[in-house]
Amino acid sequence: MPAKIIDILNQMLFTSIYEKSSLLNEDFFVKLTSLENLILSNNKLSQLDKTTFKGLTQLWNLDIRKNGLCSLDATLFAGLENLKNLYLRENKLTQLDEPTFRGLGKLERLDLSNNILSSLDASIFADLTSLKYLYLSENKLTQLDETIFQGLN
Repeated sequence: MPAKIIDILNQMLFTSIYEKSSLLNEDFFVKLTSLENLILSNNKLSQLDKTTFKGLTQLWNLDIRKNGLCSLDATLFAGLENLKNLYLRENKLTQLDEPTFRGLGKLERLDLSNNILSSLDASIFADLTSLKYLYLSENKLTQLDETIFQGLN
């Protein structure tokens, strides 16, 4: 991609991927270091490489609703310290590993509704000390550990 185009994209506060792709290549957004808002909803993404969001340190809103994601790499969101909103609803997520949300201390809104989650690790939300809104409806959850919300405000 020509440097001039990268510079223009780097200034954007908003981007949306309209291609009906099933996979974003690793380091897909690596040069967009000033990106704050990324909307990938309503695509046919079936998987995301663990480095897909690498370098997006200014990102505060990430919307990957309505895709076909069945799983997420436990380090997919590593380095997104400024993330405030994360929308994962209406995918096909069956489980989330404990470190999935590690380091997301500024996250305020997490939408996991309309997936196929049947259980959640007791410490899955441990680092989410700023969380205000948590959506878990329309999953297959039958019970939650009594300590799962410990540490949340």
